[in-house]
Amino acid sequence: MTELFDIRDADQSISDLISQVEVGKDFFVTRNEKPVALIIKFEDAEEQFPKLNFGAGKGIIPEWPDEEWEKADEEIRAAYDPERKWSGE
Repeated sequence: MTELFDIRDADQSISDLISQVEVGKDFFVTRNEKPVALIIKFEDAEEQFPKLNFGAGKGIIPEWPDEEWEKADEEIRAAYDPERKWSGE
């Protein structure tokens, strides 16, 4: 089970916490009894927070020419134009 440490206690004993993390323990740091941080061994960080693959959609999602982007921009601007009357009004 992951232990909880109040931020003040963690601040005073950070060196001891780090030593325990190095041997495999994890700790939640809390503020006002609410978890705000997780201290884990660095090697385990990628397992819990995997890297994002930003190129995963390449070739699947079609690329738009500049004209299409400009058309989309115009549609968005028109949608947020305060002078425009909405069809639902």
